[in-house]
Amino acid sequence: MDSRMVFAIVLSAIVLIGYQVFFFDDMDSVEKAIGDAPTEVEERAPSPESEQHQVAQETLPQMEFGSLPAGPPDATAPTQPLTVMEGGEDIVLQNEHIIATFSTHGAHLKSLLLKHHREDGRDGGMVEMLRPGYPAFSTVIITSSGSTDLAAQPFEVENLQAKSATFRTQLASGEELRKHFQLSHDYQFTIRYEMDCPNSNCASLTTLPTEIVENVAGDMFTFDGIIHGNQDDGLEKIKYDDIKSVRDIPNTQYAGVMDKYFLMAFLTTPQDTFRLFPDIPQRGASLVSPIHQEITVFTGPKIKDYLDCYDVGLHRTIDYGFLGFLAAPLMTAIRWFHAMTGNYGVAIILLTVVIKIIFFPLSQKSYKSMKQMSKLAPEMKKIKEKYKNDKEKLNVATMDLYKKHKVNPLSGCLPIIVQIPVFIALYKTLLNAIELRDAPFIFWITDLSVADPYYITPIIMGATMFLQQKMAPSTMDPMQRKIMLTLPIVFTFLFMTFPAGLIIYWIANNVLSIAQQYLVLKQKD
Repeated sequence: MDSRMVFAIVLSAIVLIGYQVFFFDDMDSVEKAIGDAPTEVEERAPSPESEQHQVAQETLPQMEFGSLPAGPPDATAPTQPLTVMEGGEDIVLQNEHIIATFSTHGAHLKSLLLKHHREDGRDGGMVEMLRPGYPAFSTVIITSSGSTDLAAQPFEVENLQAKSATFRTQLASGEELRKHFQLSHDYQFTIRYEMDCPNSNCASLTTLPTEIVENVAGDMFTFDGIIHGNQDDGLEKIKYDDIKSVRDIPNTQYAGVMDKYFLMAFLTTPQDTFRLFPDIPQRGASLVSPIHQEITVFTGPKIKDYLDCYDVGLHRTIDYGFLGFLAAPLMTAIRWFHAMTGNYGVAIILLTVVIKIIFFPLSQKSYKSMKQMSKLAPEMKKIKEKYKNDKEKLNVATMDLYKKHKVNPLSGCLPIIVQIPVFIALYKTLLNAIELRDAPFIFWITDLSVADPYYITPIIMGATMFLQQKMAPSTMDPMQRKIMLTLPIVFTFLFMTFPAGLIIYWIANNVLSIAQQYLVLKQKD
């Protein structure tokens, strides 16, 4: 098998296997999450409590809520999408990374801007974590006498600091409720409720939307939706459309929603239960907690250095696929080269050189094998003509020829096959690395995470692929040769929508392969 066939097989495997890995493993995660889920909660008909508070009563499974007795009071699911009332006052808190805007109507988060991340397009504004109409952290209070949805409840600001705010309201039952937000470092903040609870029999249900960030484009290969997990069992992904009834998910260490680059998640405790509601995407995910328990939230970019600060496995939300054990070190190497050069494009090229050096002996063996095979092409042609009507004798004569000249036909393929997992892992790394977002390379390439706007790099990649095939020794007949030479055109069009960072890798890899192939061909036997 000559180098062109091997190269085509490698690229085809990366695209075809990669597609199934990146797309269908998400579906497997969904099925696993659903299959391992606790018994679903039985739904009841909505029962309005007041004009502003319409809730649905759900029967909870047996569990403990701190000081709550076993078999706590009924929790609630909002029955309507959250309607934000006009006229509420906006309260703005910020730290060095985020600008959070809260509303006095419902004391919920209505906007969260990331200071150091821009919308798609280099002239865009700051990334908005919340979609319009999808506010976060609205509240349902659960007591022994019932439940109260505070989505539209008027609050007043009792205390306001640069990084904290306390909202206060009076419930219809007469109790006072305080809801305290405290921004801390980086992309973390906390929520704390204060309320006098009869018999200490109270809980809070804090909501999340099931979708975030619409001003940053995703792609068909990456997951966006609900996630939960822990350090031991890893990450589970759930598509919101697959939730058909109320679901309780206990025993998590983190739970929330994410897309390709960003994450909004509760950092949970053993007393918390992550609860999902169908048909209400604006408020479809929530955390049920003891009323006085502080709730910690991470909401920001999926940058490994930040996620590693939480020893709960939060780094798994960076979707490297099943080859994460290879992809993570590759991304670490890219970050290391970036620290040296200040340019992620150059870092990718340097990583390509390192990978090429590591696999140099295998590639060298492959090229030499193909060179030997090409020299046997005239004799192979004679054997095929002689035994064209006898397949068994053709196979025997071919193997005898290989033995005579001490050539192994598989030696050209196996070294390349060994490298396929690394290629797939690097593909996944470059596809999901938020570090490449808005990262310029040179000239017209101002964002390595998106496709080349002028398609120059895919054309260069196709040209280098064509040159590599043209240089390679061949044992194929003229028709097969022509077919194989069309592959660079196919892959050029295929790669036009791929991130520029990935194309840069392929160009660098092709150029290095051409140089190595040239040296092998020039060597005397």
